Amino acid sequence: MPFCPKCHYEYVSGIVTCPDCNVPLVDKLAEERKSDPAEEEYVELHPLPGHIYAEMVKEALERADIPCILIPDMISTGLQVKGTAVPGNQMRLRVLKKDAARAEEILHTMMDHI
Repeated sequence: MPFCPKCHYEYVSGIVTCPDCNVPLVDKLAEERKSDPAEEEYVELHPLPGHIYAEMVKEALERADIPCILIPDMISTGLQVKGTAVPGNQMRLRVLKKDAARAEEILHTMMDHI
């Protein structure tokens, strides 16, 4: 059975071109190397003043298909405080280095007032 090298759709014998991608079909797809998240380099974004802001930005990043990790500080972790006005409460987000520019743009668009 032939496959489209672009969309990976499988076609019945006799079809030679993918009607969606308009590329010639191949007999076998190349094996894709899946990246190990542990091998990826993460960078830290601008710190956020509190858990609530960090959760808002995290949700926006995930909706933009930007994986991220939320790093809480001692105040929110130890005291389980989730406010935005606790002095010294800073949350950090980490994203893949390749996504950093887009992530910073989203963060600054949302948080330019703080």
